[in-house]
Amino acid sequence: MSVYIQEVLGLLKRNKKKLILDKTKDHFEFGKLFQNSSLNNAGVYGPRMEPFVVKWGDLVCQATENLTRTQDGSGNTGYVPVYTTAEGSCLWDTIKDSIITQNSTDTLITITGALTVNEDTILKKKIELGVSGDIVSGTSLFNRVLDSAGAEAGAANRILRSLADGRVVWSDDDPVVSLTYGSIWRGSAANVKEELAIGTAGQVLTSDGTTASWSASSVGVTGTGTAKNIAMWTAAGSIGNAAPLVMTNETVAAINTLVLGANADDDKVLFEATVEFQGYVKDAGATLGTAGQILIADSSSQVLWGDRLSSVSSTTDGTALQVSVTTATTTPAIAFTWQGASTDYVTGAGALVTFPAIPFTSLTTTGTSGAATLSAAGVLNIPDYATGSGSGTVTDFSAVVMGGVPDAISLQVFDSTTTPRLEVSFGGVAGQYINGLGVLTTSDFMTTLTTTGASGDAATYVAGTNTLNIPTPVMAGTMTSTVFGLGKLFSDTVQSVASTAVSATTARTYGVQFNDGGQLVVNVPWVPGAGMTSWNLEGDTGTPEEIINGENAKVQGGTGISTSTPSPNTLLVQLDNTAVTAGAYTNADVTIDAQGRITTAANGTAAVGYTTLVGYASVSGGSWTTVILQNTTGLTYAFQGPGSQNEFVITPNTAWADKDKLFATFNGDITKMDTFSKLFNLTTTNIQFKVYDTGSNSDVSTFQRLMFEIRIYP
Repeated sequence: MSVYIQEVLGLLKRNKKKLILDKTKDHFEFGKLFQNSSLNNAGVYGPRMEPFVVKWGDLVCQATENLTRTQDGSGNTGYVPVYTTAEGSCLWDTIKDSIITQNSTDTLITITGALTVNEDTILKKKIELGVSGDIVSGTSLFNRVLDSAGAEAGAANRILRSLADGRVVWSDDDPVVSLTYGSIWRGSAANVKEELAIGTAGQVLTSDGTTASWSASSVGVTGTGTAKNIAMWTAAGSIGNAAPLVMTNETVAAINTLVLGANADDDKVLFEATVEFQGYVKDAGATLGTAGQILIADSSSQVLWGDRLSSVSSTTDGTALQVSVTTATTTPAIAFTWQGASTDYVTGAGALVTFPAIPFTSLTTTGTSGAATLSAAGVLNIPDYATGSGSGTVTDFSAVVMGGVPDAISLQVFDSTTTPRLEVSFGGVAGQYINGLGVLTTSDFMTTLTTTGASGDAATYVAGTNTLNIPTPVMAGTMTSTVFGLGKLFSDTVQSVASTAVSATTARTYGVQFNDGGQLVVNVPWVPGAGMTSWNLEGDTGTPEEIINGENAKVQGGTGISTSTPSPNTLLVQLDNTAVTAGAYTNADVTIDAQGRITTAANGTAAVGYTTLVGYASVSGGSWTTVILQNTTGLTYAFQGPGSQNEFVITPNTAWADKDKLFATFNGDITKMDTFSKLFNLTTTNIQFKVYDTGSNSDVSTFQRLMFEIRIYP
């Protein structure tokens, strides 16, 4: 029997079994075979395995990878599932109930939200859009609408016309119906279409201001015209020639021409709309233009075809540059020509001037140094510096030793005229030195070094023999717990983290030891896992989430709220800005979102209140007495009643604009509480009401006092 089987049987015997595992704290131990197992003579199977441990939660996540779970509360009968945000400690792919359900008989699917279909859709059999009686919702048709034959409208202002079988087809907005040949349609007195039969020969269609009818040709029109002349009204009911309007025939392409104005000086044509020329255009000289020409007014205000430019001229200041224009009326060009010679130059004013002569008469090179000079006679003298101080040959060189004796340091010049060099020589002998004053002096420094004495003795100097005695020190060994000595650092790397202040906290002081490499180390006791193991993150709703070691807890912002970590160990939760400008608003018009934030704000206008009529009435001896306590309506009122059935009427002198903006209330008398008023009728012209007994629901002929109020809202 293997060791593993023995272990399992032993655990079962001791009832060491678990039915529920903790995904955070519970672990499995596995073994990885790293040597061939052997069966020994004792009959015990002992596999040689390297043990490993795995947390139950990690095992679950590994085993359920790529599996899908159902969100808590979902999975209800009839609901179509939809994927949602990954959930759980393993971030399983999660499905939840969608807004789509199917009935128990599998015959109906219901969508409790909006539906967007991005591809072609075919709906067969009966189709219902909307709910019967719904006057709030709307159906929008943004695409092309095809009729039952699959055809488009084909033209504007067409309508869908029904066929006998209930299908619809696109048709003209006035479907063709039977109409007698030659007849026309006209509107009847009932504002419906009726047929107007064709008139007799020679009749014309006239209007009497109300309807159209056929009349004799001579009715209302007299006079004759001339061929090619456009007729005009010459007097009331008479037509004659329009003298300024003549239709003529031109030779150019045999076109007809409309001549406007018989007299160019006296007649005028006014166009108050767009004028479009689709044919030939002649100018005042009856001439057609050529390519590129434009209509230009001359001195007589006549419009003639001409070139784009009538004249181009040019001017220039100064004498240095000449500007000329070529082809001034067709393709004008401006030419620039310089007027000077090679000996001239142009001044800042553009003038051409002859270059002046150099302002000196002769040049000399007298001397080898000094500044150049210009005499009044125009003689420029520049010394010949090449033969002066600028260069030369060293002919003599000397040196002097300052502050010392001549034999301390000696100086000597060699090759003074060719390649001069200076040599420095010391004049002393061994045992001498040059002091701070540069004097050669015999040395009285130490000449002998001894190491007489024991470690710890002071060093001594004997002046007579110039002997320095430094006792041989004993080299320090390795430091121990009782002996001062030498040690080696664990690392030469400089620690960048600042040291912690000295602490007197108990159990925080640790000793320094040598490791096997002779380096100084400090062992800080540390128990793995002794800190935080796990904690639960919980919200107002939803399932609590376990946070274990090494995981981050995210504080996620919602609508209008953002979170951030601007600095170490700092969590910032802030309210997002809206588009609203901070400030005070008058009669503010605001919009508030689902989170209670004001998303828009603007100054509004003060609400217009209602006007009111307040008073009371009483009946005595069959007559009505009315007392008005307040009237801000701007109207006066007539009070009538009581009638045969105790009806009472209040009528304003001007009808109310809208009875839906009218409010009327009545209260029975204060001494007779068994009566109440009942509104009988309300119109824009009056208010009618009755008074009933609460016990018998019968009419009451008299009452002590009836309070009433009428409010008129804008």
